[in-house]
Amino acid sequence: MAASYSISQSLFKDHDAKYIKALKIPDDKDFLSAALKLIEDQSLPKFGGERGEVFWKPNRKGQMKKTSVFLSHAHDWVCWFQTGILGSMKKQVRNLDIRHIVRVEEGQNSSNFVKANQLTPMTEETKNRSFSLIAHDRTVSLVARSVDVCKTWAKALKILLEMSRNVGVDYYIGRNGFSMYLQEQWNRADTDRSGVIDPDELFEVMRKMNINLNKSLVKKMIAKHKVDHSIAGLNLEEFTLVFKELFSDRPEVFDIFSDIEKMPRDTAKGRRASAELVKRARLTAEDFRFFHNTFQRGEDEPEMTLEQAQEEMRAYTEDEELGALEFAQYLDDDKNSIFDPQRRAAGAGSPVDKYMSYPLSHYWINSSHNTYLTSDQLQGLSSSDQYTSVLQNGCRCVELDCWDGEKGSPAGNPGDEPVITHGHTMCTKIFFRDVIRTVKSRAFGPPANNPYPVVLSIEMHCSAAFQERMYEICVAELGEMLYLLPPDCAGMDRLPSPHELR
Repeated sequence: MAASYSISQSLFKDHDAKYIKALKIPDDKDFLSAALKLIEDQSLPKFGGERGEVFWKPNRKGQMKKTSVFLSHAHDWVCWFQTGILGSMKKQVRNLDIRHIVRVEEGQNSSNFVKANQLTPMTEETKNRSFSLIAHDRTVSLVARSVDVCKTWAKALKILLEMSRNVGVDYYIGRNGFSMYLQEQWNRADTDRSGVIDPDELFEVMRKMNINLNKSLVKKMIAKHKVDHSIAGLNLEEFTLVFKELFSDRPEVFDIFSDIEKMPRDTAKGRRASAELVKRARLTAEDFRFFHNTFQRGEDEPEMTLEQAQEEMRAYTEDEELGALEFAQYLDDDKNSIFDPQRRAAGAGSPVDKYMSYPLSHYWINSSHNTYLTSDQLQGLSSSDQYTSVLQNGCRCVELDCWDGEKGSPAGNPGDEPVITHGHTMCTKIFFRDVIRTVKSRAFGPPANNPYPVVLSIEMHCSAAFQERMYEICVAELGEMLYLLPPDCAGMDRLPSPHELR
């Protein structure tokens, strides 16, 4: 019997009438205002005492769990309650930054929904009130209590997503950008929204940011920047002070900074000047102009004037001089990237065409390793959604570790379907066919709109019979999208170019 995952609608009758009314509003701005009011109203105790709208959410094993979903006060995060290892005695708040969402997809196409239907098939009515948030690093799939609730949430999130993209590519650039970046990291750490994080949470944030410091050093930094001694953990102000010191302490920046300032060398530490001395130093507009014209200026670029230097510096500081932190932000700006922005562009008619006309073997290719894994390679969960994430982030070579399938592994396998997993480990398995379908539907479309070819790097562990099955699946699913060598390939002296393979 198909599962419906329904909730008694009698509690929500009056509220649902407002959802229906909101969906009839034609103007997106007016609709969003009405929808957000409805979403915020769902914190009323009569709806269960827990903040948020009631949803069913499949986990990575396909098990459906009832949860409450809500938006942050600034409407920039999707939040939900997740039951911890102690069950209902310990609930944790999980978050997803709306800016990290690739798309909002209605229906049940995510891998979690596929697994849920393999465990217990769902009714068509249930599928019509389902949607998924496809993000760079995960997928959040939800079943609403009614079709109108589903459509309202999905439409509102699509509008919020579009609004976040319209902020522009300069979101993290300049003097406000660094604060925005730290605010995002704070939101990730402060999962319970208490306004305080403890040292262990700070250490975990640093680990995720690839900042490798031992705990004793982290605790010293906390003590150094502690302002409010009435709380045990760090508030946002203290968190910001810690990270400003961390991001200022960059030897490669000190080298450049000290060269510009003609500072004395600290012979005990080699070529680099004292880090503390550099941190206190400031670059004037004349220093900045000298650095740009001497080291950064392109061959055909005119020299920067003093006025232009002052204007450039205003993007990073309100002061008339740059400190080490602001100078590091300037160096990290895309304008100083080693990559030519014209050559990174995509699309027919752009200058990139001539750079994409060489044989495929002439390029370094943005590649992914163990693409299917969502975590570690010993006991991690495998998901076809991972291919969506990396492809939409510009990856053009994905890895498929292919093995013979067995009946019932994963659930629904008749026994002749090849699977993808990290062999001889406890990692879960996914269907080869599902991955091929994901690549077909996600590799070239929005929001990335990347027209260039995708290389399927297959680590082959399959028997001859399953290799034949893989070929049949690729031909059937990809059709003319699959590049096949010509019959006279023995005489080929070059591979086709990315431009030819678009």
